[in-house]
Amino acid sequence: MSGEEWRPVVDWEGRYEVSSEGRVRSLRYRFGIRPTPKILTPVLVSGYPRVHLRSASSSKSILIHHMMLSAFDGPRPLGCETRHLNGVRTDNRLCNLRWGTPKEQGRDRLAHGTQPRGSKHGCAKITENIAATIRRARTSGEPVSLLAMRYGLSESTVFRIVAGTLWATAEP
Repeated sequence: MSGEEWRPVVDWEGRYEVSSEGRVRSLRYRFGIRPTPKILTPVLVSGYPRVHLRSASSSKSILIHHMMLSAFDGPRPLGCETRHLNGVRTDNRLCNLRWGTPKEQGRDRLAHGTQPRGSKHGCAKITENIAATIRRARTSGEPVSLLAMRYGLSESTVFRIVAGTLWATAEP
């Protein structure tokens, strides 16, 4: 990989390095001789690649994107988290990673379509079709209290669906 730059993994200097392409390698010494560095194979945990690092006194599983930004961009700023700019959790190239606020992370999820919305959200009680049905029924004069009872919703939720502040993608 041309232009690949290697940096020591923070707190594991001399043992592991991380590259600008998102790869991690071991720099183990055996019998005082440094063998050829070994590229570690990451495992996916909740969709994010991790590697397991070991020393004589400790062992730790670390997310590669955290290692990358710590090595190349410095410590994580207070209140920030890792952003994958293209929305792909497994793309840990330096050009795809930045520290960012939770608000920026939320905007990224919306832009990439990775934020569960509508019926894909785990807490959804209705579907997009039911939201559209509620809007149509309300515009034809059906009482909010009746709609709320029929679909097991509160009246305020029905008002918000009709106003478009909930289920905004459902068409009337």
